[in-house]
Amino acid sequence: MQNKIYLSASSINIFKTCKRRYKYKYIDKLNKDTKLESKFISFGQSIHKAIADFNSIQNKEFKTLQILQNLLRKNWNREGYEGIDEEREFGLKGLKMLEEYFYNPQDIATENLLIENTIKEYRNNNIILIGKIDRAIINLNNEIEIIDYKTGNTIEFGGDFVLDPQIAIYTELFKNNFNKVPDYVSFYYLAHNKKVQIKIEPQHINLISEFLNDTTNDIITEKELPCNVSESCEYTCEFCDICDKSYNIDEKLLDELKTNIFNTNRKSI
Repeated sequence: MQNKIYLSASSINIFKTCKRRYKYKYIDKLNKDTKLESKFISFGQSIHKAIADFNSIQNKEFKTLQILQNLLRKNWNREGYEGIDEEREFGLKGLKMLEEYFYNPQDIATENLLIENTIKEYRNNNIILIGKIDRAIINLNNEIEIIDYKTGNTIEFGGDFVLDPQIAIYTELFKNNFNKVPDYVSFYYLAHNKKVQIKIEPQHINLISEFLNDTTNDIITEKELPCNVSESCEYTCEFCDICDKSYNIDEKLLDELKTNIFNTNRKSI
């Protein structure tokens, strides 16, 4: 019996970046996740949970800055910080981030449709399309808007439509589960309190479906699943220590040093 393949934005990105890492993580299902736990992951999870809890509050009297910041304290994940001083630095950063979000929100809604919901779609060939939507709303213009909250400093998207796995999966899952196409997929960069809206036009729907079908076919038909060796292996891959093709920077420098010594000795003969 063929194993089920879960197709998410993360798994697609990993497949396109390094097929060997995809194999270890999603086919072999090796449990090496703890290696990549970091303060940035913990910080992001804490902020996401605080905002989700806050946006779930229906009584406006309880939607205060103090309650929002207390929700961060309640949901705080302490994993990954190097010490109490660094943890405190990130905590203060989070409180400030939420203060700016509270006083100048870019995600005002007339109605919440989804908050922190995981949506699945079962496809042919044991493919399961899956995505976790931070929030879907009816915005002030009576449009359906899917919002993904980002806690990093880098603004990755402009306002133009691109065939990005997140945009594709959010749009496809919402369309097929609720029989409605979202008007926007938006990325809310909390570090800058800036929201970037991606307009989903009718001509994008076929492009999204083709992109996901092509990606699915690539994953199903790929047999070799090679390692894409790079200098970032040891920092971005939790399976670096068991992959015979990966290497770390120290090993690379050692190889270069050995090569340089060998070449120098040859010239001196």
